[in-house]
Amino acid sequence: MLPAKKTPIFKNRSVSNLRNSSVNLLNKSKLILFVLFLALSFGLFSVLYRSKIKDYSRVNFLLKNQNSFFIVSLGSLVKGDKTIVLELPQDKKILLTRGFGEYPLGSIYSLGELEGKGETLLRESLQNFFGLSLDGYFFDKENTSPLKTKSEISGFLKKSLFKKDKSNFSLADRVWLLRRLAVFPESDFSYFDFNAEKFLNSEKQFDLAKTDAFLGKYFIDQKLSEENLALAVYNSADLSGLAGQAARLLINSGGRVVTIANADLREKILIKVDPKAANSYSFRKIKTFFPQADCEEGEVESGRADLAIYLGKDYWKMLWEKW
Repeated sequence: MLPAKKTPIFKNRSVSNLRNSSVNLLNKSKLILFVLFLALSFGLFSVLYRSKIKDYSRVNFLLKNQNSFFIVSLGSLVKGDKTIVLELPQDKKILLTRGFGEYPLGSIYSLGELEGKGETLLRESLQNFFGLSLDGYFFDKENTSPLKTKSEISGFLKKSLFKKDKSNFSLADRVWLLRRLAVFPESDFSYFDFNAEKFLNSEKQFDLAKTDAFLGKYFIDQKLSEENLALAVYNSADLSGLAGQAARLLINSGGRVVTIANADLREKILIKVDPKAANSYSFRKIKTFFPQADCEEGEVESGRADLAIYLGKDYWKMLWEKW
């Protein structure tokens, strides 16, 4: 009788070793992917943490491409809050800052570029004329796409993400904006054309009473409105009407203005805040409306307000004195 054949043990061992190696490789791959995910998550968190606008409940920014101007007012994620896309007609005239007089919207940027300050003149003029705070801008002269929907705006911002000359927002701010856009419901986007009859007067130019009513309804900063601080605006420059003009900006943003008056002359803008409101969201946000202002804590003179803005001669110069 022939002896039974023995099955070579090394074959089973080879298969077993191969399976074990595959399992180990898979586990290592999972671990690497997990570590990579944590690193990317931490990196994204670190970038977002550095954003200056991360706690804003509403961010307004200007989009300019080759053909059009748009103002996007990105709302919070609170239910019912809207993101507004506002298209500005280039042929309508507005009063410019820096003493340039009236010009069509489409000419402002090129006019400012004569001094290398196209973005500054455009932002200042829009903010002052409409009483509308602007946190920043994205410009792309080569872009010709429409910018009316969530996907179109996201695409525009993505192309500008790493191009410093396209925006005055920091990289952290740009990443934050893209993230907020990504999670904001498409159904809560609303497009408006400022060339519509309901925003114009009989001469087919902007009716500021109508535009103020619109901005005061759709562009309100919810946190600013909910804090409900009492605000005072004082004219400390030798030019009438300044306080009322600055008050429009606060009111259209959701602020509660209780005092508009004259005060002693000052050279620079001053924002004075009561100590109990020094850590408020309203104080932080209002400082961005007047970036050149000095700030100090102390009792506000009127006694009725939590925060007072004194408009000095430098504010008058911004409006009427050329560079």
